[in-house]
Amino acid sequence: MSACRPTGRSRRLGVKADRTRLSTIARTPHEKGGVAFMIVLSVLAIIMILLTEIGITSRPQKTTLNASVDNLKAYYSALSGFKISSLLVIAHARIAQNEPLKKLLGGQTAILDELWKMGFQYPLPIADSEIVTSEPSALEGTISVRNEDLSSKINLNTLASDDEDQLKATRSLLKNYFLSLHDTSSSQEAAETQEFNEKKGTLQKQYSHNIDVIIDNIQDWVDEDNSRPAGGRETDLYKEAPYGPKNAPMETISELHLIFGIKDDLFDFLEPAVTVYGDGNININTASFLLIKSLSPELQDRHVEQIIQKRPFRTVKEFEEFVTNQLLLSAKFNKEPKVSLTTEPSFFKIESVAQVGRSVKKINAIIDRENFDTNGQPMLYYFQVD
Repeated sequence: MSACRPTGRSRRLGVKADRTRLSTIARTPHEKGGVAFMIVLSVLAIIMILLTEIGITSRPQKTTLNASVDNLKAYYSALSGFKISSLLVIAHARIAQNEPLKKLLGGQTAILDELWKMGFQYPLPIADSEIVTSEPSALEGTISVRNEDLSSKINLNTLASDDEDQLKATRSLLKNYFLSLHDTSSSQEAAETQEFNEKKGTLQKQYSHNIDVIIDNIQDWVDEDNSRPAGGRETDLYKEAPYGPKNAPMETISELHLIFGIKDDLFDFLEPAVTVYGDGNININTASFLLIKSLSPELQDRHVEQIIQKRPFRTVKEFEEFVTNQLLLSAKFNKEPKVSLTTEPSFFKIESVAQVGRSVKKINAIIDRENFDTNGQPMLYYFQVD
C-alpha cells in the first residue's frame, strides 16, 4: 500500500503546531527565570523578617542576661568588700594588743585606728602609674566599704538592763543628748552651730516637755514586763494599734517608728546617735561631739574640742586623768550616773557597696570582732543585702 500523504489542511495545522511549540520553547526560560527570581525574593524577605524578629526578641533577653550576670558580679564584689574589711577590723584588734608592735610604732596608736577605719576600696585610691601588676585585675566595676564603730553610739537595748547603774546612764545619755546645744561662742563655725541650734531648738520645743516619757516608751518597748516606769500598763499606749509593746530587744533601729510618741522628725534626729548592738560602752575615741558633751553637765564645748584634739586615748584612765588634770573638771564629772567608757571597740557595722554595669548591690552587716563562730569567723549578728 502506498503511504498516505497529508492533505493541505493537515500540513497547515502541523506547521501551526510546530510554531506554537517553538514559541513556547522560546518563552519558557524567561518565564521560569522570573518566577524563580520572585520566589528567591520572597524567601529572602521571609528570612529578613525572621532575622529581624529574632533580633528584636533576643535583644531584651540578652540585656536581661547581661543584667543578671552583672547583678551576680555586683553581689560577690560587695561580699568580697565586706570580708576584706572584716579582716581589717580584726587585724586592728590583733595589732593593738601586740605590745612589741606598738612599741615599734613609737606609740603612734593613731595609725592603728586608721586601719579599721580604712574600708576596702576598688579601684584603689592611688594613681594608676603607681600600681605595678603582672596581670590585669579580674574585678569589674567599683567597690566601696565603710566601717563604723557602734560603740560610738548609745545602745537603746541597754534600757532593758538589770544593772540599775547602766539603765540610769543610758537614760541620762539620751536626755542630755537631746537637750545639748552647741555653744556658738566656741571656736566652731558660728554659722553651722547656729543652724544646728535652730533646727534642734524647734525639735526641743515639740518634745522637751515629755522627753522623759518618750524615753520611758523606748524602755517599755525593750524590757520584759508590762509595767511603765512611772506607773500604769505598757499595753494602754497601744490600744488603737494592731500590736503591743515588743517586750524584747530591738533588732533594728527602724523599730523606733513603732514606738508610741516617736514621729519621723524625732527618729531622724536620734538615728545617727543610737544603735541596738554592742555592750553598752561608749568609745571615747570615736564618740561624736555632742555625745561626749552628754557625758556630764560639766563638759562645755571648749572642753569637748580639747578632748577631740587630744584623742586617741590609750585607756579610759588616761582620758579621766586628762579631764581632771588638764581640763580641771571635778572627779565627779562622770559619776552620777557613771557612763561606762571604753577605748577598744568590739561591735562594728560594715556597709559594702559594689556596682558592675548598672547593677548595684549593698551589704549591711554587724560583726563582733571579739567573739567568733565555730568556723573561726567573727560573730555575725546582722546581714542584709539590698
